[in-house]
Amino acid sequence: MLTVLHLRGQVSKDGKLEVELPPDFPSGPVQVTIFFHDQGWEDQPWTEEELQFMMTTLPTNGAAIAQSTALVGAWKDQGISDSVEWVEKIRRGKEEQSPR
Repeated sequence: MLTVLHLRGQVSKDGKLEVELPPDFPSGPVQVTIFFHDQGWEDQPWTEEELQFMMTTLPTNGAAIAQSTALVGAWKDQGISDSVEWVEKIRRGKEEQSPR
């Protein structure tokens, strides 16, 4: 039986293909077909499949979120040293802008 998966991946500078497979993916030989565009990613139109994928949310739990390295430090380059103070500043700004 042939199963087709559409996965996004990255080719590293040293020529290695990096993809994340589903945890239950069976081991064994596979055939890899690569599609790429010569233009920059920002100039490529989004396909319907890509838009659908980006709009799909996957359920998760708190433990998985806490372990996610993608979420930790996401604001580190924004110059925010005190997150509580930053949130209060944003709230004050919105209160000052809202009509009474």
